[in-house]
Amino acid sequence: MELTPFYIVSYTSDRIMLPLHDVADGKSGPKVSVIIGPNGSGKSSAIASLVDELEVMYLLLTSSKDNFKKLRHPKQAEIEFRYGGDIFKIMRDGLVLTALKNEVTIDIDRDSFPKHALAVAHLPTDKFRFSRNDDNLFYRYLGLRQATNMVTTGALEAKVISSLLNQSQCSSYHQALEEWLKVLNVGGDFEIEFRGLNTDVFHMGEIKDLNSISRRIQYRSVEDYINHLQETVDASITESSITMFLSIFGKICKELGEENLDSKGKRKNYILPLNLLIDDSKIDSISWDLGVEIIRKLRISDEIRLIVSKNGEKKAFSDLSSGERCVIGTVARLFEFATERCVIAIDEPEVSLHPSWQIKYIPTLMKAMKHLKSAHVLIATHSHFLVSDVDESSSLIIASNNDVGQIQFDRFDGDVYGRTPDNILYRVFGVGAATNFYVEHDLSEALQILSEPENMNFVKLKEIRRRLNRVSADDNPAFNEILNIIDKSLEGVNDAKN
Repeated sequence: MELTPFYIVSYTSDRIMLPLHDVADGKSGPKVSVIIGPNGSGKSSAIASLVDELEVMYLLLTSSKDNFKKLRHPKQAEIEFRYGGDIFKIMRDGLVLTALKNEVTIDIDRDSFPKHALAVAHLPTDKFRFSRNDDNLFYRYLGLRQATNMVTTGALEAKVISSLLNQSQCSSYHQALEEWLKVLNVGGDFEIEFRGLNTDVFHMGEIKDLNSISRRIQYRSVEDYINHLQETVDASITESSITMFLSIFGKICKELGEENLDSKGKRKNYILPLNLLIDDSKIDSISWDLGVEIIRKLRISDEIRLIVSKNGEKKAFSDLSSGERCVIGTVARLFEFATERCVIAIDEPEVSLHPSWQIKYIPTLMKAMKHLKSAHVLIATHSHFLVSDVDESSSLIIASNNDVGQIQFDRFDGDVYGRTPDNILYRVFGVGAATNFYVEHDLSEALQILSEPENMNFVKLKEIRRRLNRVSADDNPAFNEILNIIDKSLEGVNDAKN
């Protein structure tokens, strides 16, 4: 049984000091830490660096150092996390790990370490390390990039179909997915359409007949492709198992009443409900996920499409809006791999999302993850809509440049839950106008502080001055005069200290 809670407290390297969650939080359930800041503030690089470091430490813990040199990592780093009632600190110096449990040195093992790290990105230029995910037990890249760095709707669609088939019988997966589909007004009755399917495949005598039916590109023969599957997927895959799968596939097509099924040499379109494509290990030696991929790789079908129900009408996945494709493409794959004790890094989820969806993003994510008691989500964003529903159980970190131009991360001191966009833009992002209610409130508070020189709160005054500086303008002399008065007071304090 997994212990709860679980979350990353902080991450430190020679370049980054990233506080993430309050170490005193002893409540169970998924946690969310939102890192906010303008473009160029380093928030995306920070969460990518943390994910890289988790993988480096995992490889060192499991003695899997073969691929260590391929990973990006600073010379030294430290990750602090809470698991159950214990606080762990893992420090790395080169290839040497040192671990503390409640400040006592221990020999840590993988059972106390985060179980998985998942990287989700919505831009083709994300900071995460690309991985094919074929044999990586710890890290999974769930972004848009492919091995060629190209981004296509077809590639994303194929990954979504794969996840839906793999999780077809998992109730928690479908419950998580349903939370998002309700936001999009999309039904959960998915279908898979095989367009231009060569019906000759249903009449094969033996596997070699596929050589004349398929239109493969990557392999010289079907036999070569089977050898590839045996080496990379499952050594038990045989010619007969593929033949059996195609036979079952043909029977399902017949049950749907397709006309002229027995006419050879004709390519037809078949739409199969996803709920019919259920794996049965007693009968099938090839899963539906693998079977569909075989049909795709051998080009037995011209095109394989995901069909969804939108506002009562059937639509192809490719015909959905970019935001709808983005959400379905993300969550369908994310919840296939999200487990207890996993760290999920999500970079700029607001891309292509309508503001109303951005506001619902974190609450919907929490509802979808309610089956997980020990997971931590890290979100990098510059959307004030996204953070408007960050509640008190979550944490908010501001990415900014300090006085000498260095990137720094600070826990936000205050609650943004339910605040207006103007409030969040000013309080969190430092964006506003001199007529903004919250700017006026800061001006009023600054004047109140200045009116009591004997009990002047210089720390508070400095914070207000920093915020007001971002909305100053040459065409507002009264506003600038107040800033000058604040500056003189702060200079006087500095002179007194020196």
